[in-house]
Amino acid sequence: MEPTPSYASGGAIRIGDRITYAGNTGRVVFVINTRSFSDAYPEEEWSYLERGFMIEAEGYGRVLLDEADEDLILIERA
Repeated sequence: MEPTPSYASGGAIRIGDRITYAGNTGRVVFVINTRSFSDAYPEEEWSYLERGFMIEAEGYGRVLLDEADEDLILIERA
């Protein structure tokens, strides 16, 4: 299993986290590395990707990332 993805600030990325991505608000909707999926994004539909996480952010829609960068900022834990 791949390591748990983390924010540039150091905390682990978790499903349901409120975030900003390049200045747009959003949420983490699943984290493949920790096998954390929501009802809206079930594991059987997304686990083929093997690693990374998906966010939904205003202005971007769904974005799949392998790792966090400086554009992804945690606002509040779920």
